[in-house]
Amino acid sequence: MASLDGFFTQVDYVFFRTEHAEVHDFADGFRVYDVSGGNPGGPRWMRRVSLLAAGLREIAAIARSAKPHVIAVVDPFISGAIGWTLARIHRVPLVVNLVSDYQMTYRVSGQKGIPFLPAWVCFAVERFVLSRADLVTADCDYYRKYAIHRGTRPQAVGLIPRYVTDNFYARENVDTQILTKLGIEDELPLVYVGRLSPEKYVLDLVDCLAVVCRDFPGRYLVIAGAGPLHREFRDRANSLGFGEQIKIVEGLSARGIQSLMTMAGVVLVTHGGYSLLEACMSGAAIVAYDFEWHPEVVIDGQTGCLVPYRDANAMASAAVRLLRDRDLAQAMGERARALGMARYKKDDCIAEQVKLFRRLLHAPGNTETATSDGQEIRTHGHDSV
Repeated sequence: MASLDGFFTQVDYVFFRTEHAEVHDFADGFRVYDVSGGNPGGPRWMRRVSLLAAGLREIAAIARSAKPHVIAVVDPFISGAIGWTLARIHRVPLVVNLVSDYQMTYRVSGQKGIPFLPAWVCFAVERFVLSRADLVTADCDYYRKYAIHRGTRPQAVGLIPRYVTDNFYARENVDTQILTKLGIEDELPLVYVGRLSPEKYVLDLVDCLAVVCRDFPGRYLVIAGAGPLHREFRDRANSLGFGEQIKIVEGLSARGIQSLMTMAGVVLVTHGGYSLLEACMSGAAIVAYDFEWHPEVVIDGQTGCLVPYRDANAMASAAVRLLRDRDLAQAMGERARALGMARYKKDDCIAEQVKLFRRLLHAPGNTETATSDGQEIRTHGHDSV
């Protein structure tokens, strides 16, 4: 996060844990601290305890030096626990940025917010932090409801939509040769952008392609992303006889992703985050599962097609419909783009964030007030502890 256009004159990011301890100063009052915690020896459990203790000492020292007005964290687990401790010590508000349904992620993939602790402990920490945060920011209504479900006071939740820079998605910036450059021999491929991980339901895409190919033999599925299911995804595609029609592209630039989505026949969204918004801004024809925050931007029959959750056949049927009716696909894409342009403007989102911080810092009981020389500390916890 930038310094909110002058609301905070200094924003310090703290990343823990990194390989080396370093400090990086950037323009506009933006500083990044890489905190390593050292390299302790001993049994695994002792190394973890030592790393966490060393990291806490380093982060506490940074906070003492910074004299923050706000402590902000990017998750309600390790970062949240550290942030809550610092906020109490410095008597400043705690802000939690909520960007995931952590319970759903755990059910699907087994991934926990604190890998070395039992799940019940992780979610007890999550509830503790969310219920005591002075402000929880969510970038969609779905996560706002999740925060309340997990213990946040309704009045302490603020909705700050993710934003886009609209001129980045100008049509003249599109690389119309992107498919040729990627070696894709298909003018209207299916496209998926995102991680190849269990919580994204990516194996459904292979089943979807198999059904689409009944009507469009030789259709390609282009995957822009990587992840732990790469090999399983490949194996499934090969077992169904579609291995040659799947292209997995890793490390594609933001401009490349925009161009790929714009040139796609259909963009498939099984579980999308920012990639769903990118698809809207690219004017793509979208088929998405009716799941999580998707209905907030994919209005069925207007800005795309919503299909039942985990129904790969329904996803394929909707994709076939859009591949056959290109006028309909284009109209839906244009409406999706218009919605994105209107709802996710950068200036509007920053203004809403400033309003929430101003209200937070002027709230009764806060020892700090919003001034032009305020400072914010944001802590980022890594799962490698």
